[in-house]
Amino acid sequence: MRNPPVRRSRRSAGRPWRARVGWFLAGFVFVALCLGAGAAPGGHATSTATRW
Repeated sequence: MRNPPVRRSRRSAGRPWRARVGWFLAGFVFVALCLGAGAAPGGHATSTATRW
């Protein structure tokens, strides 16, 4: 059985457009998760008067 990273590398080299789309989707999901995690703790909105 081959090494899994080598197998993935060969597949990505054979289909570069698919690898780019995969990385793009992975990055999009990562950013969405980070934004969701960052927005979760601050559950209430503040007005301008309370910030100053």
